[in-house]
Amino acid sequence: MRTLATSGNTKLPIIGSRLRLGIFLTIGLLAFDAGNGSRWSQAAAQPNLDGTRPLETETIPPRGDPDAIYQGGNTAAKVTGPRIALDQSMIYFAQVSDAASLDITKPFLYRGYMLNFVSADGNAGTPDKVYQNMVCKVRGRTR
Repeated sequence: MRTLATSGNTKLPIIGSRLRLGIFLTIGLLAFDAGNGSRWSQAAAQPNLDGTRPLETETIPPRGDPDAIYQGGNTAAKVTGPRIALDQSMIYFAQVSDAASLDITKPFLYRGYMLNFVSADGNAGTPDKVYQNMVCKVRGRTR
């Protein structure tokens, strides 16, 4: 092992550049995480688009099916032909099927957007609940 001579009898080891880089990155990441922790919790307190506070995160699926609508933490329906129009704060679906467990009177999730039902054509009275041309208002983002 190479050592660095200092004034006196103390000899310090010369550490390699890879180890120095590893130490530097570790300290930097720890400092970044500590500095941003409070900002992340403050971001959670920011209001949604309509001025309401953020939604409960316990009902948000971690990484769900991108073609599904979620409600109460469970898959409530399958969608086809989504069109997201954020400039209008609306999401349009060509078809929403397998929606027997979807309660359109309550908010639901689609790809991290909290939505409210606005209108739809179709067979809501059938056992599998199929909606055509569903229109939903974006209430806010959950992630």
